[in-house]
Amino acid sequence: MSELLTELLEAGLIDKLGGDDELFEKFEKAAESVAEEFNDNPALIIRAILAGLNPDVAKDDPAIIMAKKALTAEWKSMSSVHPDTPIKLLRAIILDACDQIAKNTNAAVLWLTAADTLPFTNLGKEAPAVKRLLKIAATKYEEFATQPLPLPHKKKNPTSKLKAPVIPKTPAYSLDKEDLKLRVAAAAGQNYNNQSTGEYPANRYWASQGQDWSWDFTDRMTGLLADEFEGIAEAAIDGQAELNKQIVSSQTAIIDNLKEELASQRRWIKDVIDTTEKRTKAEQLRLNTLWWYETLYSTSLQTSYRQLPIEIASVAMAIDILEQLTTPTPASVGYVLAEAVNRLPGADFDEKISIQELLKTIHEKRNELPSDWREDIFDAPENGCLSLRDAIAIALKKNKLDIDATIERTAYGNEDEISLPEFAHALFRQEQAEHISRR
Repeated sequence: MSELLTELLEAGLIDKLGGDDELFEKFEKAAESVAEEFNDNPALIIRAILAGLNPDVAKDDPAIIMAKKALTAEWKSMSSVHPDTPIKLLRAIILDACDQIAKNTNAAVLWLTAADTLPFTNLGKEAPAVKRLLKIAATKYEEFATQPLPLPHKKKNPTSKLKAPVIPKTPAYSLDKEDLKLRVAAAAGQNYNNQSTGEYPANRYWASQGQDWSWDFTDRMTGLLADEFEGIAEAAIDGQAELNKQIVSSQTAIIDNLKEELASQRRWIKDVIDTTEKRTKAEQLRLNTLWWYETLYSTSLQTSYRQLPIEIASVAMAIDILEQLTTPTPASVGYVLAEAVNRLPGADFDEKISIQELLKTIHEKRNELPSDWREDIFDAPENGCLSLRDAIAIALKKNKLDIDATIERTAYGNEDEISLPEFAHALFRQEQAEHISRR
């Protein structure tokens, strides 16, 4: 059974179960189905966790509708048991789906979205389970963001063992000595030691008969030697052919293995170069961050942040530093940003501003930022829950801003307050989540 769903059951988010384990299994399957959708489209995670953290989420919220569809597919009679949309149950399914996908970049999206939303939520008894979920996501995110880049290990190429070509034994030329003796005897005289020369016609003459004998001997001996030499030559040719075949086979094996080894070497060298470049880039980014912190200068706006209204400067700083970094960034970068904002006159950690006033001021002063700069920020969704980042995107992009309606879609209240360093930190994290979820 799902540990998180069990905790949420005990916290009261799941009711009307009546000890029905089969029904609980349907909830688990629905959560698995939602998790699959998150894996296919990580951008859904942002909307889902915002809905899961909001006890007052609307029944027409896209994340709630998605969870309801998944649950109905498993539990056909749900509407008869729950005539009204079971918000708490659907939130539990959403939260369990988030728990299932909380690893690597998905963990980053989950934590970066929820980290600055959680303190402003009104969670009930489910709070400990939700906080445990987000704590695990935060740990996995940081591990993923800070994992070292080791040089690739040089793997030994699994080449086959090369063997020297086997020199085949030339088939021994079969020599029948007795038969050869009879042929020589037949060439030399009319018999051999008073014995017949068998099937081989004997010389018609004896050696004492001079010229006639030599002519007959020459003819017979030539044929004999020619036959034997041809047999020896054929055996040698067959042996040489087999040797050539072995040599060609060995050469082919050597060439193939060399090609494979060279290809492996090239891949390893490329991996080393890529890793080295990433390490160099990471070090350069650290240096750039420190330089940015010291100068408080915006390269995108070509001005000092001190020359901007502090609310606008906080927005610009959060977006600017994100553009210089590889995501996901270590958690420490967000704190560097907050400390940098804290250095601006009037932007101390101790100075708080209401969410309502913050949105109003940013909307009124939005033209301090070029229109193309503002357009690069991802749009907020038309429906569903909003993060603080989404509310800022609306304030920056809309000509008319309904502040109350915008805040109502967030986890914040009109009078909730936040310092500008905290605001910039939240904007940085939530904008980063948008970047990661869309790539």
